[in-house]
Amino acid sequence: MRGRCDRTGAALIFDEVMTTRRHPGGMQGAPGIRPDLTTLGKWIGGGLPCGAFGERTDIIALFDPGRAWPVPHVGTFNNNVLAMQAGTAAFDVYTPQAAERLNAISVDVQAPCSLSGYGAVLNLHCTVAHADSEQQLIDLVFFDLVAVSFHIARRGLIALNLAQSDAHFDAFETAFHSILAARRPLWHGAIQRAGL
Repeated sequence: MRGRCDRTGAALIFDEVMTTRRHPGGMQGAPGIRPDLTTLGKWIGGGLPCGAFGERTDIIALFDPGRAWPVPHVGTFNNNVLAMQAGTAAFDVYTPQAAERLNAISVDVQAPCSLSGYGAVLNLHCTVAHADSEQQLIDLVFFDLVAVSFHIARRGLIALNLAQSDAHFDAFETAFHSILAARRPLWHGAIQRAGL
């Protein structure tokens, strides 16, 4: 990716708004790729709305208000001192060591489901051929998990956090496997109807 951009003169941009938390250096840090521009947001505001970007000095210089014809950068949350203070506090809590611990967690959900993603941000998928059937099965998992006090996003997004311990992850796996076992006839029927 980096080499292709260098050969063509294209800027390599990493949108790390959601992925920064997956590695102490963001997704670019894991393979050691240096982009030309990185966008950041979400947790770097400590729970408050914010966004940031940076990297190559010649690109950032385009936004310098002291230059002739600067690129304008306006926004509702620009220069939000409260968000920056909260973000500074977040960096004290979400240290590189904490990021490594959180993103080393593995959750085994087993067939007929799979997880995509990396580290602390995952998405649940069900093994059926039709999108409607897949969402219905994910809805079933969502409501069954809520009934036993586990909350994932209804669309299947699972976002882990620092407050969770190994015991929480073990309990989640146990609950998930129990749900699969209890709902096996429904899963089996959906898979048969999908022709798998």
